[in-house]
Amino acid sequence: ELFPVLLTQIQNCKLNRIPQLKDSSYYGKKDSPYNLGYIDFNKSGSEIDRLVRGLNHLPFQNTFFYAKIKHYDKEVIVSSVEKGEYKKGTIPGKIVFIDEESFCVECQDSIIKLLDVTDDLFNEYNGWSLANYLGVSSNDIL
Repeated sequence: ELFPVLLTQIQNCKLNRIPQLKDSSYYGKKDSPYNLGYIDFNKSGSEIDRLVRGLNHLPFQNTFFYAKIKHYDKEVIVSSVEKGEYKKGTIPGKIVFIDEESFCVECQDSIIKLLDVTDDLFNEYNGWSLANYLGVSSNDIL
């Protein structure tokens, strides 16, 4: 949406420059995300959601890091989560619900539903298929 405005400014030789804020953050390619993108269920649901959204570049391939989960020798990429309500007394990493479509895990302060989960070849998994791929069931800890 901004490109036509920029194009007009270029054509008129009147670029409207906006300086970067002095206190703003800059993250270079060498700045790795916390835990190299692996989801830490000891974090809050909001922190996990931000990590996943920050590393999700779909439909474009991410050449940096993906948000991911590793269970023994199996690893999956998580491109979206749905954060549930605040829940007291959680056990971070505990799988609390699995059905055909849903795979829900407790984190520090809530339950999150894992959505848009793939392996490194981009085969899609959800619910039972994700549980089978990882070799887990309800009440297991990731």
